[in-house]
Amino acid sequence: AVSCLCFFALPQIAQPGNASPATTGMFLAAIGLWVVSSSVLRAPPWVVIVQHAANPIVPFLTAIVFIGVSLAACTSSYIGVALRNVDPRLPFGISSFTLFVVTIGVIWMERALERQRAAAPAEEQTARGEVPGGRPVPTVFFVATMLLSLGFQANIAFAVFGQYARYNANLDYVLPLFWVGFNLMSFPASALTPRWGGPQTMALGAA
Repeated sequence: AVSCLCFFALPQIAQPGNASPATTGMFLAAIGLWVVSSSVLRAPPWVVIVQHAANPIVPFLTAIVFIGVSLAACTSSYIGVALRNVDPRLPFGISSFTLFVVTIGVIWMERALERQRAAAPAEEQTARGEVPGGRPVPTVFFVATMLLSLGFQANIAFAVFGQYARYNANLDYVLPLFWVGFNLMSFPASALTPRWGGPQTMALGAA
């Protein structure tokens, strides 16, 4: 809700003629809150998958999530071009409302799955991989994943734009090619993960 409200507020605050130190501070505060709260929204779908899906199908479900992310990123450039002359309050409002509805759906689904898991026999829980006393994940894995994510985002923000601009000045139509490649490689990665293991497949993807 915080993420949706902050995102919806951005075009309301940035109306023509509203320029002042107070509105600038409100605008920066709304951006900061939106960035933090929207980042938090990335984790819950993964938690739902890991907690409630059988271990063998987790890589496949992960690929589906990544394809959704890449399709959204791929189409965002084209949507931005199409809505360039539209009042920004309209797309910002639609996006905020859609995200809020989807989030409510994820919350409902997670609670329903929790009730199912609580009522499931112990054999089914073991089949899903919920074995007590499992091997803990080392801290270095989380640090490496954080650095990998940071490098991925930094590469897009600082390197990819410049590389594409060398070949085509109209980045709105060229940038989606990155996400097309990302999309195409998601399913091969999900097939390699059970054979090679998660860290090895991640290392290959990073390379």
